[in-house]
Amino acid sequence: MGLNNSCFGWLSQVEEFGANPEYSVLVLDNRGYGNSEAPKTRYKTSEFAADVLEVFQEIGWTQERSINLVGVSMGGMIALELARTRPELFRTLLLQSTTAGDNHNLPPFLGLRAIALSLKEQVVGIGAAENRVYRLIDVLFPSEWQDAKSEVDPSRTNREVIRALFMWRFQFVQRPSTHGALSQIAAALTHHVPAEELAKINDNIPKIKILTGNWDQLVNIKHSKYMREKMPNAEYEEWDGAGHAVHVQYPERFNALLRNFVQ
Repeated sequence: MGLNNSCFGWLSQVEEFGANPEYSVLVLDNRGYGNSEAPKTRYKTSEFAADVLEVFQEIGWTQERSINLVGVSMGGMIALELARTRPELFRTLLLQSTTAGDNHNLPPFLGLRAIALSLKEQVVGIGAAENRVYRLIDVLFPSEWQDAKSEVDPSRTNREVIRALFMWRFQFVQRPSTHGALSQIAAALTHHVPAEELAKINDNIPKIKILTGNWDQLVNIKHSKYMREKMPNAEYEEWDGAGHAVHVQYPERFNALLRNFVQ
């Protein structure tokens, strides 16, 4: 999953694909967050990728071209590291709301401000958890979408539905240590996959798709366009009115896209 976020973020996808006997689904918390440990070391996206490879080895996911890899945000950065390290494992690669990294990895101002405020509250020990969750929601999802009636429950707005979902998730996720949270941020900010490595991924992964929303306040869409330029074999989709968490904002549409892509 992405930066300082748990695998609960994949809930709609686990419910969809985990219930289908055609698929086996693996989601995990990266080191430093959720139910994974937060070792007192410097974190790198390449080390996160090594962690994932250890899990693959443990559960027997080692056959060539047997894995459909999906990564969002920092998870997409990790997916790129996996794709350049062990390309033979993967049938498909879906990169959502992510970046190959460069000298301009900072998010847009709205996202940067929200991250800074949340970190300050965590380090100092002030501020209600509810406020941090609501602030995150306002960065992940456009206000126009939040104001609209929910298709799942027309008696409520998307804001009411998503707030209830996030607060429910919040009950089950262990709070990150300050070291874990800061180290994940450092890993994301220093992440970089050079253009020549993107070219190798382009040549060695059979199917690649790049997906982004045009209202992403955490990873500028210019990064997705850059990856499309360097990986010309990749399919590219930019969803109008979608924020950073495309797969949460439009779960049914995303699941249909993923299903068609991996078949």
